[in-house]
Amino acid sequence: MRAYHSEVLRGQVWGGVITLAALVTGGYVAMHGHELAGAIMGGGGIGGIVVTFIVGRHTKPAPTATEVPVANITKSKRRNKK
Repeated sequence: MRAYHSEVLRGQVWGGVITLAALVTGGYVAMHGHELAGAIMGGGGIGGIVVTFIVGRHTKPAPTATEVPVANITKSKRRNKK
């Protein structure tokens, strides 16, 4: 369980780093005369994080080692009866 939380934290940190890099790069490009390209780069960084949060909230987390799916319980009971 500790490894799972470490992996989640690492993913959040790297997601933040990538987003900040996209924003900084977009701002730099926009300040040097390419406003459209800068807006696309910065907007892409923000859009990627927003989409990740929306999709992440609608998906179920993977079951932990202590959780057993109901389908597996019924199958094992059937096997024991035979």
